[in-house]
Amino acid sequence: MQKHPIILFHVLVRNKSKTLPFYLECLDNLDYPKKSIILYIATNNNTDNSLALLQEYVQTHEGIYKEIIFEHQDYPAEIEKYDVHEWNEARLVVIRHLRDKGLMVTREKRADYYFTCDVDNYIMPNTLTNLVKENVPIIAPMLKYADDHMELEEMPPGYWNYTLCGTYSNFTNIVNFAGDIFNVKTIEEYPDGYINILNQLYPGLYPVELIHQVYLIRRDVVNSISYQNGFPWAYDYINLAGLFRTIKIPQLLDNREVYGYFTLTENQDACRRYMDELKLNK
Repeated sequence: MQKHPIILFHVLVRNKSKTLPFYLECLDNLDYPKKSIILYIATNNNTDNSLALLQEYVQTHEGIYKEIIFEHQDYPAEIEKYDVHEWNEARLVVIRHLRDKGLMVTREKRADYYFTCDVDNYIMPNTLTNLVKENVPIIAPMLKYADDHMELEEMPPGYWNYTLCGTYSNFTNIVNFAGDIFNVKTIEEYPDGYINILNQLYPGLYPVELIHQVYLIRRDVVNSISYQNGFPWAYDYINLAGLFRTIKIPQLLDNREVYGYFTLTENQDACRRYMDELKLNK
């Protein structure tokens, strides 16, 4: 009898060779049984050695997971000229398609949960185990930004105001008119209650208006959702969070622990330092 629910773990990769090694290391360190994980890796339009790194990982991990699905499909060539954080209509159409395909494969494989974690996000070994125990429609582990003041010049435009003061995370408790986080320049401009959740003033499970980057969705919910809304310029995560708000399915954030760190400047070394501190303090 299957003791642990089956998780479809969706990994999307494009030009992530700077962060991929540590990401895969964190994947290996998860304490959730690998025989209960279907690892679905999709990669496209790489101009670095991400594809080779993934091929090596798949070859060395055959038989460890319940199943590994590995897909490499390049989309129209113009995508290749855009930076990792350069989002436009062409890239958004592709990313929504890829994420919807992950939902489709979850249904086809009859997995109990869909899980996605961006490749510049690094999670602690107990993350999946803790989230699955809650058995809720959708839940995200709270991550923090690996604040490194030496990376200011590399920060994507529009990000540095709230990342370098250590207050950016993978949730927004109250969204703005565009369905995303407020364009804050100071801590005081964050929505009421955001900083208290981030700082774990009262650890627990919090209903929030938007979660992104890393989250777990139960199969009964997967059966009725999509990342599409009919607009080419729509962001995948904004669409999904907006749909959850519309159909009144609470998005829960678990801030009982800091479950990991992420980077916007491909700085896996900073993330590794922060993750090492987390492990020492557990």
